[in-house]
Amino acid sequence: MKKPVMVIIAVLFGFLCAHMLFADQSGQKKDSGRDGASRTVEPRTEGLPVKSLPARGKSLTHFLPGGWAVDNQASGDLNGDGIPDVAAILFRGKPGTASREAADDEPRALIVLLGQDKGEFTLAGTNSGLLQDRGYGGAKEMVGIGIKKGVIIVRQWSGSREFSVKTWRFRYDSGKRRFILIGKDIENVDGCVGGKAESFNYLTGSKITETYRYDEMCEHKVTTSTKKGKGTRATVFLEDAE
Repeated sequence: MKKPVMVIIAVLFGFLCAHMLFADQSGQKKDSGRDGASRTVEPRTEGLPVKSLPARGKSLTHFLPGGWAVDNQASGDLNGDGIPDVAAILFRGKPGTASREAADDEPRALIVLLGQDKGEFTLAGTNSGLLQDRGYGGAKEMVGIGIKKGVIIVRQWSGSREFSVKTWRFRYDSGKRRFILIGKDIENVDGCVGGKAESFNYLTGSKITETYRYDEMCEHKVTTSTKKGKGTRATVFLEDAE
């Protein structure tokens, strides 16, 4: 009688192991939140529902789907017509709330609106995959957006003592009537040692790499090397940037 029982137990054990393995490979991943604790993260859900966005609206609010809110925004003339335009970083809040504090683990999205002469705005571009989800950037997590001389500047910080800063620059192409990525900076830093910064210009195909260290007080950067090289010359639309 013992042998059949042992066989049944072995079969059940094998089934349980296979089930656990399948669950582990189902698309979940381990990640760390702001507190550094490891946790299981569900596969990233769909971002901004672009197909449901209106083509025109009276303000940025009219372009916000249900459950989405504005994290940061900037205003300025992006296409040279003298009318203020809007670029904004959105985030999806949890059901029933638009609180930034309650929006950890939710996706962010970039949206750009062009102002029209009748006080309306038209949707000019979106990107749901550019920025990291809220709550997974570590102690230094932060995003920012600005407009300078007709260029949209998007920046994201993530990490703690060892952290990274990514900067994207977008400009309106009147011929293509779309926004294109003209530059990207990637900086990897040890907050008490130094770091390395790479700057890519997609219009000229040039690349500049700079290394630096911090002074004894860890307050100021001291450049140790600067190198110019060849990068990639390419046309990358705002929607495809990463």
